[in-house]
Amino acid sequence: MRFLVVLALLVPTVSFAQSPALWTATDVETTVVLDTPLLEELGFLIDSETPSATPRTFDLMPFEVTSRVMAFTAPRPYSIAFTAPGNTFGSLVGSDLTHSGGFILRHQGDTIDARNFRIHQTEVADRLQLLDANGVVLFDLDHAHSALDLDAGRLMLFNVDMRIAAPLAERLNRPELTGVSIGAIGLDATLDTTAPEPLTRGGCSTPNFDLITDVALTDVSNLQQSHRDGGRVALTPSATLENVGTADVKWYEFFTPSDDQHPYLVWALYRLDDGVFEMIGQSAVKHAFYTINSGCSCPGGHILWAVGCRDTYGTGTNSSRSWLAPRDEITASTGEWARCGSYWDQDCNGEQDNRNPIDGFDRRMVVEESDLQDADARYFVEAWYIIQNDVDIFNTMGWREVDPTFTSSWSFPTLTDPMPLGPAINAWVPDDATLGANGALNRTLTVGDEGHVQLVVETTDLGGGLTRYQYGLMNHDFDRQIDSFSIPLPNGATVSNVTFGDIDQDGGNDWSFAEGANALTWTAPAGNSLDWGTLFVFGFTVDSAPVDSSADLGVLEPGTPGVLTIGTLAPTTAGPIFTDGFESGDTVSWSATIN
Repeated sequence: MRFLVVLALLVPTVSFAQSPALWTATDVETTVVLDTPLLEELGFLIDSETPSATPRTFDLMPFEVTSRVMAFTAPRPYSIAFTAPGNTFGSLVGSDLTHSGGFILRHQGDTIDARNFRIHQTEVADRLQLLDANGVVLFDLDHAHSALDLDAGRLMLFNVDMRIAAPLAERLNRPELTGVSIGAIGLDATLDTTAPEPLTRGGCSTPNFDLITDVALTDVSNLQQSHRDGGRVALTPSATLENVGTADVKWYEFFTPSDDQHPYLVWALYRLDDGVFEMIGQSAVKHAFYTINSGCSCPGGHILWAVGCRDTYGTGTNSSRSWLAPRDEITASTGEWARCGSYWDQDCNGEQDNRNPIDGFDRRMVVEESDLQDADARYFVEAWYIIQNDVDIFNTMGWREVDPTFTSSWSFPTLTDPMPLGPAINAWVPDDATLGANGALNRTLTVGDEGHVQLVVETTDLGGGLTRYQYGLMNHDFDRQIDSFSIPLPNGATVSNVTFGDIDQDGGNDWSFAEGANALTWTAPAGNSLDWGTLFVFGFTVDSAPVDSSADLGVLEPGTPGVLTIGTLAPTTAGPIFTDGFESGDTVSWSATIN
């Protein structure tokens, strides 16, 4: 099987003190894969290269057809070993790994000379660096996958993000480039398995998928520009997770003979501006394919073991189109992939189709640059892992606030730490918000085993008896989709400034609006219903104050129920907002005595 693309991930966080056993690696070869289009966008040119080896095949480290791939050997004699706790790569020890040959980059008259480069182990076990021949740091190397092939006596690091290091960014007077991944490396080494002690096969050999599946997202970070052109920019984050349940979790790559089901990663970008929280970018589905099982004693592979094992996908891997496919192939509530007839198997023959990217935006999260240029707005990146049979979808998603910054390219410094779990819409109205002085409410509806829908409302007293209502309707994983949204309206109310917002720039497919005698209703046109993983927003102004009420959501596809009802705030005919301390859904009796 042949793949076409590249990039990134993590390595287990294991201190040297925890790894007393050492194994010698020989015949080391390093493959460097440079994202040529991105380098050019950032102002770099590949001046020359002097390879000293033929690139080896890493089946799980694909590269795009536009990438520059080169390979280099680490000539003997050299002193290098590695620690392998639990048969998982821990760290390099000994001297730096110096290579023959190399490459030269140029940036606005500055020369980045990576000939005879060195791979250096930092003080953090899962972080390496690429140094020039003089020991100057050029690139940080992280988010690596690792594998030990005991039968072949082979150690592999692959999908290692190759990020511009701070010293290089400062030297180029481009500090915003710090941390930007411009490619990946793969390290392939033959092992001396006889000294000082042989490698042995570890445990974690009999998976149990029948217990409680619970995978938690632990980090989403490193949002970066992957492509930019014509007023648009493609953005990609990294994401890290941990198995916190008791069941082992399938992590098979697609088109494997036994079972091609696996987790999926999606991400999105949101903007909060003038009281409106809207989705401005949405990714395709990233098909997971390998877990390194860091932080535990299990080897990497295609099972995320239920002993606190962790995995990560870096920006490089997440931007690779070798693993990205359309969302409509996934049943989000069950985590199932319909392979037959899919993007990667259109003829249903069970073999992966060769699909080269159409352009630099194809299947990536694309955002209009104009949507990033509002100085008064706040921005949030969200990531979500879709896991089959997971008992809690809301700990598989998380978000961070970011600050879009443009100089000659886009960067996104993180403003939220630690990462909150749950959907990003909770950054607008917290999920414990209730009717009170804030006039806001956040409610989530669980539709049996069909999925979850969330409705958030914020109201603003405009004075003069007028109230502004802003609703955010999020379909998390309800696959039958929503095609109408209805809010009750009291008789005689006057409605103005009605708004609707979806994710695209096409006003021709906006939901239509109708004001009835007792309700305000928005209805989807054909082809633009509210699908899973998507947020639509609705707004209006009315001369009525908010009270606890409910909204009706029409369901597109047949089934029961055909209409969903979810708690929210809606206009009333008279009276102020009561701040009585009662929660939504409480039963309250009132009595009065008239003298």
